[in-house]
Amino acid sequence: MGAQLVIPQVGREALRQLDSAFPQGIQEPLELSVRVGLVLRDGQREAGAVFRVGYMLQETAHIPVEDGSADLLTSLFALTLPEEFSRVLAKDGLYFQVLAAQDHLLGLKSIIYPELKLKEKDSVPELPGFERIQTIPVRFTFAVEGEQVQNLLSMTPHVYRISREGAQRLGETRHLEDRASCVLNLYRPEK
Repeated sequence: MGAQLVIPQVGREALRQLDSAFPQGIQEPLELSVRVGLVLRDGQREAGAVFRVGYMLQETAHIPVEDGSADLLTSLFALTLPEEFSRVLAKDGLYFQVLAAQDHLLGLKSIIYPELKLKEKDSVPELPGFERIQTIPVRFTFAVEGEQVQNLLSMTPHVYRISREGAQRLGETRHLEDRASCVLNLYRPEK
């Protein structure tokens, strides 16, 4: 069995969550209702709860919320701004950060680039103002076919770096097996 994430309790009934990686293409505020199953500290599941979720497209460097107003801040493959994140996170809040590991999507990269270069990555950074509680590597293999191959590229920053030749090679790819490899870091504000 894989690593278990141990989440400290936050002192409120309802969590106020912010995600620093806002969805692309949303041009105006959008409100949704989301049903989630909450996992309690002892590992038992609570019945599904409905949360109202609001999205807005804003610059992460200046998140338009009050100081200390988020109990949970998530950042998936996005820029980390410790000072701003520390400002918006409650003193007992949690910050979930997901970063790509060095071997993330090597199958895709081997198709779109003429030469595969492995760059050093700091996937477990020390963040000023934060204490790292836990780090969990997340790795799994997957396969995509047809238009899903192009969709995979569009979810990455490589879509902005790909050459004409790389795009042609990817366009000719009908089936791709790859590996997602990332690191989940859990932080809390320093006391």
